[in-house]
Amino acid sequence: MRPGRRRALLLGAGLAAAAVLAFAWAWRPARTLGPVSDPAQRKAAKLVRRALRTGDPERLREAASRLGSAPAPYRGGPDGQYLRDLVSYLLTPEESRAQAFPDPLRRASLRELTSDHSRLALVVLDMFFFGAHQRREVDSEEAYAFELSACTNPQREMERPQAIVDFLALKPGDRVADVGSGPGYYTFRFAEAVGGAGRVYAVEVNRWMIDFLKRYIAERRIGNVVVWVGKLDETAMPEGALDQAFMTHMFVDIERYYGEAHKRKLYGSVLRSLKPGGCFTVCEPTLGSQPDLTADEIAGRLRAYGFRSFSRPPAASPLNQAPVVKCVKAFR
Repeated sequence: MRPGRRRALLLGAGLAAAAVLAFAWAWRPARTLGPVSDPAQRKAAKLVRRALRTGDPERLREAASRLGSAPAPYRGGPDGQYLRDLVSYLLTPEESRAQAFPDPLRRASLRELTSDHSRLALVVLDMFFFGAHQRREVDSEEAYAFELSACTNPQREMERPQAIVDFLALKPGDRVADVGSGPGYYTFRFAEAVGGAGRVYAVEVNRWMIDFLKRYIAERRIGNVVVWVGKLDETAMPEGALDQAFMTHMFVDIERYYGEAHKRKLYGSVLRSLKPGGCFTVCEPTLGSQPDLTADEIAGRLRAYGFRSFSRPPAASPLNQAPVVKCVKAFR
């Protein structure tokens, strides 16, 4: 095989695996993660792990140097991005971190991961690079640490989040539930769209994530987001309370790993929580090498759970120009 062809195949496989990691979400069942195999990243990760355990900043600087010279194909992926962000955050003086990490949610997640002697940061390093902590129960601290890293990753811009918000077409005063919100990557975007008169419900089941969301909301003084404690098989939202509900990076996994009774109860609870004419938007990643569902198949599943009509992003939407995610809007 020609070297160029081999590199392309390896890069494609690596990006596919990275996408699976990036789109891990809160309500999926326990999964097993394999360690990252790139030797440059693993060496840097070992240096970072040593630095976190010993308090040796020189190892951090050495890791930063190694990551800076890593081959271009390995700059991508949520694992490499996490490693770079972690090293940069730890090397940046506290008074300069707001400038170095302008996204407040990413900055808050890195602060959380590196608090308490960087215990959670070490958990994520071990997950990504060394195959430890492989069982991630939904309501576990391991799942919480993983999602803080993956779900606030700047590489999620490839999902075209603004185009997704535009597709929902939220109005000032709307009430919307972000089902399986994680740390709130979309929650706080929705909060801007619905304004002070609206409400966004961050529906979560992980107790550590629930506490993180409450702290973040209090620190940022965000008055229109409510943290809502859900269950694995239902949102527990009141009947007719919502104009819209939203779910991303969960639908395929729920289809794959949960039984019919679980799915019917979960989506039935979403349906009941919507006002007449309200809608439920499902956005799912296109992962290439992974079993996937088409937009038509997603709509078909939702029809079986009681939704009546469906719409897709308009032809001019960036979601159609770069189909990283498939979005379906299902109406009550």
